Amino acid sequence: MSSTTLQGQPQSLPLSSSDLYIIKTWMLQVSISWVLCGINVTLVLTILYAILSQPKPRSKPKLIIFALVALMLILTIGSEVLHTQYLLVNIPELGYNVPNIAEIEQQLMDLGITIAIFQRLDYAIGDVIVIWRAWILFPGNRVVKGILTMAFIASFVGAGTDAGFAITAVLHPGSPDHERRDILALIVPLLATNIIATGLIGYKAW
Repeated sequence: MSSTTLQGQPQSLPLSSSDLYIIKTWMLQVSISWVLCGINVTLVLTILYAILSQPKPRSKPKLIIFALVALMLILTIGSEVLHTQYLLVNIPELGYNVPNIAEIEQQLMDLGITIAIFQRLDYAIGDVIVIWRAWILFPGNRVVKGILTMAFIASFVGAGTDAGFAITAVLHPGSPDHERRDILALIVPLLATNIIATGLIGYKAW
């Protein structure tokens, strides 16, 4: 990288080994994320096609599932686009004497908050779909519906709590790191909900 630049542009210096390592790590993260996103999008499009290809008239529950799956698709792609944009915006911070550092920090903060909300909504909507599939298999069972309702509430509370932790970490980067607690707040309710709903679906299918 040249040490001289066009007139009016900040002077640039060669990248250090640590800078190159960070950029390579980001490139790997983006590559893996988009591969997984592509797999997810393929599955979602398959589900949407299966719903649309069913004979008419389509019931209201199927239309709701279609809308939720489509929303998940939007959130999944949106999260990856925003994450890629976050890394691109963050690159100038590796330089020296960055002139618009305050603007960059604000952009990173806005992107970080939006990504946190998108990802947690995606997780919660996925649980809603699983719960709905189990719900319709037990139309008259109040006990099962009560369990599924509690699982539904737990999923959204867990996702909301974890989103709150993530947003707090973005707004206050110097605050104590409670990553393990934050992960448990999200993973435990979502995992429990999936186990319960999938178990009920398997029981009914058996």
